[in-house]
Amino acid sequence: MPHIDDMKNMDLGSGVTIIITCADPRANPATYLGLNPGECPTIRNAGGRVTPEVFTSLELISAVMPVGMLVLIHHTDCGGLYVTDDDVRSALSERNPEHKDGIKDKTWHSYKNIGMDQSIKDDVAKLKAWKFLPKGAAVAGYVIDIKTGQLRNVVEPNF
Repeated sequence: MPHIDDMKNMDLGSGVTIIITCADPRANPATYLGLNPGECPTIRNAGGRVTPEVFTSLELISAVMPVGMLVLIHHTDCGGLYVTDDDVRSALSERNPEHKDGIKDKTWHSYKNIGMDQSIKDDVAKLKAWKFLPKGAAVAGYVIDIKTGQLRNVVEPNF
């Protein structure tokens, strides 16, 4: 596997593809996309949502290697589809009432109220509006069915 210094000077064509997806172990992009180790930077979090932390990771990655495409992939049966932010807030407040004031305005980017496709459209819009999106970089959004392994396009890549 090449070192970062080597990757800065490699001809990566139009740049690497970065995947943003859920941390759920059932939805591992290396498995369902057949990726080799080191082939594709992957940013994973609960729900695969585009959060400020995702932009922090994208900024760091794009500082050390050219970026050609951002691929957002959510998955069927995601926990984010089963709860609202209020549900999470309530559960945490019940578990540790002494900390409930610290989470009264927090968001967990759940998407029970908006659904899978809308969450992808919203997140792709955030990625397209990213102020450091490299010129010419494409952005796309998909759903992976964890039972069948089939990808369904929700937002076409904007090549």
